[in-house]
Amino acid sequence: MTFPNNQTVTQPDPWDIADNPPVNHGEYWGQVEIALWYCVLQKGVGKVPFDPQQHSVDQRRTSVEIKIFPIPEQNVSFDIKRDLIAESREWAGIVLKSIKALGLTAKEINGRYVRVKLASTGQTYTNGNGEDRERTTFEFVKAFASEAECKADFLSGGAAPVNTQPQATAHNSAQGTNGNGHNNGNSNGNQEKQTALNFLRIYVQNAARGQTDLNVIRSSLAANISTQPLLAKYFTVDSPETMQLLAEEMTK
Repeated sequence: MTFPNNQTVTQPDPWDIADNPPVNHGEYWGQVEIALWYCVLQKGVGKVPFDPQQHSVDQRRTSVEIKIFPIPEQNVSFDIKRDLIAESREWAGIVLKSIKALGLTAKEINGRYVRVKLASTGQTYTNGNGEDRERTTFEFVKAFASEAECKADFLSGGAAPVNTQPQATAHNSAQGTNGNGHNNGNSNGNQEKQTALNFLRIYVQNAARGQTDLNVIRSSLAANISTQPLLAKYFTVDSPETMQLLAEEMTK
């Protein structure tokens, strides 16, 4: 099988990345899981399950356990979770406030793909080394309609929301115009396509990992592209950019 050589995919210079590494400002992209249960706070123990047979109602509190399962592209290998109480300022004034700012309830955001950042609670704690550390909690920044949108936002650096909806017509979408030769002031098309290309590169690498049969790789890649709206908007398994990326992987 031959690959076209008339188009090249520009790779970032690894020396530039080494000299200017991306900074993690405590932001994470992934799926959120929220678990609730009634508890009682016991001194020296912490949370214990609320038992109406032995605890009074005024002792009852609501435990909120929040976990973020990061997308693979973020390459995070540790747990990201917070354990708090719904009746606390931390929940009401920071976490829930940020959820409501997105037009959602806690129940509605549960299970969604989201972008969160770590926000200070204004409190400190002492770690195992006797050092004072700032206590942080989750502040929800964005909620996405799909995993694909979440990944696209991460790959674009989170600079702007990604529109994964097709344009009115295929012609207008491809040309980025309104049919009269004007782009309606929308300059996000190129940025969105570049984001999709970055996304495509990762999918090609994953499909080719440990596999030498090009037909198997192409079949896997085609299936993945078809399930990702952002990718399918710009690329197919036979697109020149895809072919170029495949060629690069097959020669490694």
